[in-house]
Amino acid sequence: MRSPARMRDDRDELTLLGLKRNADWQEIQSAYRRLALSLHPDLQEAGAAAARAEDFRRITEAYEILRRRHLETRLRSRDHLDQIRSHEAASALSLEELELRIRHSSSPQLRAASALLLGERPGAGSREILLIASRDADEQVRTAAIESLKKVGTKWDVMRSAAKDKLMKLGEVQEK
Repeated sequence: MRSPARMRDDRDELTLLGLKRNADWQEIQSAYRRLALSLHPDLQEAGAAAARAEDFRRITEAYEILRRRHLETRLRSRDHLDQIRSHEAASALSLEELELRIRHSSSPQLRAASALLLGERPGAGSREILLIASRDADEQVRTAAIESLKKVGTKWDVMRSAAKDKLMKLGEVQEK
């Protein structure tokens, strides 16, 4: 049984997978898959299978711990966003206030929630701020920013297309 202090620390699991402390989720998945292929008992010769089985079990356990933490972090981010959305003041936050939260907050949850809120506001300003957030040191913030960029990009494209159609119609009217 792991002690509570070790349960909060990813370093052991990351080290087991051969990664540095700041590894993101994609790096974790990639390292696990690579190691799993090289250590899987079914893919080993009979003599090496027994020796590698324990290593395979350890990396699989480490990966599962990291995977659970990753999912919990994403759920906490969603819960935090729902709390922020339900709060009346959240809808009143200006683009500048959200940008300040993304740039200067020490809380990854607040930065991620701000990035997700920006995803609901199409516009060039939102895109620029989200591009900054997509390079954040915290994976949760990067994921929220990228998810929001997809939404903003789609909304921005729809708005641009609608504006282009209106301009085309205006041009047709003026030509007649």
